[in-house]
Amino acid sequence: MSSFTFKAFPYRLSLLAIGLFALYSSSAIAADKKTDKATSAVTIVTVNGVAISSVAVDEAISNLQLQGVQSSPQLRDQVINELVVRELLSKEAIRLDMDKTPSFKKKMEEMRKNILSESLWADYFSKHPISEQDEQAEYDRQKKLLGGGDSTPQYLVSDISLETEAEAKDALSRVRKGEDFAKVAEALSRDETTKHKGGEIGWVLPAQIAPVISNVMVNLGKGKTVTSPIQTPSGWHIIKVNDVRDFKLPTFEESRSQLKQSIQNQQRQKFVDDLIKKADIKKP
Repeated sequence: MSSFTFKAFPYRLSLLAIGLFALYSSSAIAADKKTDKATSAVTIVTVNGVAISSVAVDEAISNLQLQGVQSSPQLRDQVINELVVRELLSKEAIRLDMDKTPSFKKKMEEMRKNILSESLWADYFSKHPISEQDEQAEYDRQKKLLGGGDSTPQYLVSDISLETEAEAKDALSRVRKGEDFAKVAEALSRDETTKHKGGEIGWVLPAQIAPVISNVMVNLGKGKTVTSPIQTPSGWHIIKVNDVRDFKLPTFEESRSQLKQSIQNQQRQKFVDDLIKKADIKKP
């Protein structure tokens, strides 16, 4: 068994690492001090008789690497230290009966539901693998939505979002009279995300926004504002096309990871929709 010396790393680093460890659930910390032949786990250190295994350390490092942290002997020592601290903190919390409080039990139930949900999705996707043919079909579908060619116009759009037609007409009137669109957006728009950027929502493709807006957008020239407010189910909108450029569609190979994610999102939605249809859901 390799030796290990506990080092008191700055606690601000400890907080960061503990936060990262919360991303995974590990069963590698066991009371048995012996080597686990089934998993090749070796005890790295024991804390008041509780063993911290090499599996727990390796899993934590793997999670950090997924977030861009480079593996190193120093990182490994820090991870081991964090696991030691976590063990000490958890046992102290138990000594103080914090695991018996209603707040703790509620949080544990929420964590249990989250882990069960993640386990369900992992099982589902392992049983429904996505093939290259699936990805190609999704690529063709999305390409068709964007016009079918290898490139399509992309628009830099600003929007003033309002609740009523009267408010929208007032906003448009101010813009027509020469008031700066960005200032009107900042003063009147109810979209907290874009109003402080003068209403700018960024570069969009027609297929990315509601047809009732995109149909107007594609017919506006560069620097032009709509001549009348646009009504949508969520309210009224005044849009301006700030710029237009040619957007080259990524190739199939360049898009594969996004295509897989898109297919999985569709599978998730269908799975959830089916569960909702079968469920007895009542609102008071």
